[in-house]
Amino acid sequence: MARIISLLSIISLLTFSSGINAQELTMFTGFFNSEVYQDDKKITKDMASELMKSNSEVHTLWTTAQKHQTASFVFLASEIGFLFWQISAAKNRESQTMPLVGLVGSGIASLAFAVSSRTAAKEAILKYNADFDKPVSIRFGAANNGIGFTMSF
Repeated sequence: MARIISLLSIISLLTFSSGINAQELTMFTGFFNSEVYQDDKKITKDMASELMKSNSEVHTLWTTAQKHQTASFVFLASEIGFLFWQISAAKNRESQTMPLVGLVGSGIASLAFAVSSRTAAKEAILKYNADFDKPVSIRFGAANNGIGFTMSF
């Protein structure tokens, strides 16, 4: 009877462990915002940030992406300000050189930070997901509580 129970437990362990799936992250980017999914479930960026804290390199990339996204929005807001200044200067027949330089410069900076933010976020998610690509192995051996089947990730 003990052999049957141990055999059934081994079979169930092997059956259920082969179906273990890691909860990988996926990011869908939009124009101003991106959505992060953990498997099929949409999660907030705060939850994604908490998940990223498990690996310091991934967390650094993720926070860099968030900082660059904020900088991109700041430069976009300044670009809008320079646009209004240029329109006002054109109406008043004033020099448009400084507003134009500010408009182009802030536009280039906004675009550069936006691209950098997306690149860092993608790299962080890829490195986070790479941690789950390690194979799961089941072996017979010693554990903290004695001898038996051990599963390593």
